[in-house]
Parts: sequence; C-alpha cells; structure tokens
Amino acid sequence: ILTHPLTSAGPIRARQDAVRELAADDTNRRRLLATLVSLRKQPLERLAHGLDGEFEFAARRGLERFAQLFGTLLPVAIIGAFFWTGSFLFIIPLVLLNFAVVTGNSAKSNPARDHLFLLGPVTRALLRVESELQTVAPTTEEWKTTHAALTETRHATESLLGRIKKLEWHDLGVLFEFFNVITLWELRTLPSAERLVLEHRTALASALSALGHVEALLSLAALAAEREDFTWPEIVSQESPLVVADDVGHPLLDPASRVSNPLSIGAGATPGASTMVVTGSNMAGKSTYLKTIGVNVVLASIGSPICGHGFRMTPLRLFTDVNIRDSLDDGKSYFQVEVERVQEAVETAERTPFVLSIFDELFRGTNAHERFAICWSLIEHVTERGALLIVATHDDRLAALIEESDRPEYRNVHFREHVEGSTLRFDYTLREGPATTRNAIRVLEVSGYPTAIVDTARKIADGDR
Repeated sequence: ILTHPLTSAGPIRARQDAVRELAADDTNRRRLLATLVSLRKQPLERLAHGLDGEFEFAARRGLERFAQLFGTLLPVAIIGAFFWTGSFLFIIPLVLLNFAVVTGNSAKSNPARDHLFLLGPVTRALLRVESELQTVAPTTEEWKTTHAALTETRHATESLLGRIKKLEWHDLGVLFEFFNVITLWELRTLPSAERLVLEHRTALASALSALGHVEALLSLAALAAEREDFTWPEIVSQESPLVVADDVGHPLLDPASRVSNPLSIGAGATPGASTMVVTGSNMAGKSTYLKTIGVNVVLASIGSPICGHGFRMTPLRLFTDVNIRDSLDDGKSYFQVEVERVQEAVETAERTPFVLSIFDELFRGTNAHERFAICWSLIEHVTERGALLIVATHDDRLAALIEESDRPEYRNVHFREHVEGSTLRFDYTLREGPATTRNAIRVLEVSGYPTAIVDTARKIADGDR
C-alpha cells in the first residue's frame, strides 16, 4: 500500500471509508487484530514464499498409491501378528521395505514438508480472519472485496490446513519416526497437500494478499483511533494540483518535541505558488520539512489519516530526490541515479500537471556552475507545465532568481538558526523569503575545529582572500 499510492480521488476516498469504519468501532477493530496476533513472531519474509516452487510430489501418484497400500498393509500385518499368529517374523520384510522407501525419499520429502509448514500459520490466520469478518460484517466496498477474496478460498484453505496438521505430527519427534515408517504417513499426505496448493495457488495468493490488506487497513485504522495528532485529509478534485495544510509534522518524531509547519502550494493555495524553494542553514530543518511533506502526501494518498491539521490535496504522483545513494549493484554513480530519478519526474510532468516533485540539494554530485544551470532550467521547465515542485538548496543564486522574478508561481521560504553564546539554536519554524544567514563555518567552530581552519575559511567566505 505504501509503495503504490492511489492516484484517483474515488479510490482514495473509498480507502478512507474502509479505514474509518474500523477506526470508529474499537471492539471490532481489536477483535480483528487479535486474529493476527499469532503471526507476530512468524518470519513473514519466509511465509511469503510458501506458494512458490514446483511441488514435485504432487505428480508422484505412483509413490502415493504405494504409500497408501503399504502404509496400510504393515499396520494390518502388525495387528494380525499380535492378535492371531503370534509371530512377527513375516512383517520384518515389510518394515524394511517401508524404512527403505522413507529414507530413500527423505532428501526430498523433508524440504517438501518444511516448505508446506510455511503455509501453516497463514492458513490458520486466513480462516480466523475470514470467520471474524463474518461476525464483524463491515459494510464498505473495500472490506467487502477483501472479505470475498478470503471467503472464496475457505474450502481449499480448510482442506490444505487439514493436511498440514497431519504433517505437523512430525513435531512428536522419535515417536513420529516410528509411526511414519509403519504408515508411510508423510508420503501419503505430501502429494495431496501439494496438489491442493497447485490447484488453488492463484486463489490462495489472492487470499494471502487479502490477509495482508486486512492487516494494513487495521494499521491505518489504529492511527485514526489512537493518535490525536493524526487527522483525516480532504481529497479534492479540481483542474490544477494542490497541497495545503494548516500544519504538518513528521509522524516519526516525538509529538512532545515535534515542530509542525504550514504547507501551501498549488492553485487555490495562498499565496498560490506552484514552485517553492526552501533555503536555510545547516540542520535548521529543510530536509525534515521535505520528508514531512512527502510522508504525509503518501499517507493521504493511501487513504490514511495524516500527521497534521487542515490537510487538503488533489491526487498526485509523488517523486522525490532525497537521500539518493550510489547503486553499486547496477554500477551507477550517485549522479547517474539522481539523473534517472529526476528524469522520471520530468517526463511524468510532461504528461500531467498532477505531480509533486520534492528535491533536496539537486545534482550535488556535479560542479557548482553546471549544478546551478541545471537546477534553474529544471525549475523553469517543471513550473511551466503546472506541476508542483519543492526544492531545498544551499545555493543563494536560486533563491535570488526566485526573489527577483515577478512570476506568482515562484515562492521562497526558509529556516534559520540563532546563536546563544557558543551554541547554535534552531526553532525549526518555516518563514517566508530567502535565507539571510549561513552557519557552516560556525558549526565547524562550535565543533572544535582548529582556529586556523575556521579563520581562513571565514576570510575566504568574506572575500578577504
């Protein structure tokens, strides 16, 4: 859900309705959560592969028939020997035969059994959640669709779980090993269990996806029900993109110390600019503000409450260039990765203005002269297409061009610091206009850099050298 935000107003509002329904009913929400508690300690990354693989025992019907025959014949022979003949000599060949079959197939049957064990916890959870949804009976469409995906596979899930339970007798240890040799229990159960998976794999995958969807909706409902600092965004439909808020904060910061700031960008906002350049001192809050905007736009786009108040937005495609790293696996430099990321945003803005691009220190991987030229041309290009753009930068020239321009689409905002004795203080409050202070050299000084370095740097910065 987080990696695939919705881009249309209707689906976002429908998701909001689904989340609201459970958020408003604390009893039912907790009942559904209780059905998922057993998965808490499960290695979910492994469970996700439970439906993968070839399941080769499913096709070994000859082995299955042999196991059915001799796994029945040996127990009958033992009972007959015990009650009637009194001699166990004639069953020894049967025991040796069964033992040979078990050990001869163990190299494949053991991993096949363990593979099916991956599905045990989730099949149990599927049945519990489906049963609980029958009782809760949610009414919104998204819940109905999710419930239908679980109900569709209920019979197959019950049958599969029955076979998995038979295989779980393996947990009895040595006792099971004796029982398995006598009855060929695993070789009788594995083929039918694997056939069930193969026959219903698509439906089971859909059901597992629905199970994940239930958990995701419950997580979003928890935000709405349990966090007073989260409120519902308004998803609006209009001809031009818009994102506004009275205040937004980063949801991962402590509410007691978190500083929230207003947001206003797009047509219908005040002052109505579609491009915002954010400047300010180091550590003053620029990057956190950009991340705050991005994460709340994502939350709003998935039908979740957001961390803030008065949030309104049109559906948007979000693109970011924040904390980009080299891609060693692909053999790409930081600059190349950034070029491709920004190019995707630009190409999307060519097709639709409903794009929000958030860029932090664009193209820092190249020289200052070309970086400034690219950044300004990029700002002009994206702005002319009506898309939304937020750029954080330390380059005073960008802020100066924005300030000198008479285009209403451009806006400067900044963060600042103040000095108390030898300490830098930050209030993390957004202000209008370009930044008027710098603190990089001051940070070095406060951090204890040699005086010679600090003094020389200050002279160069002041133009005295």
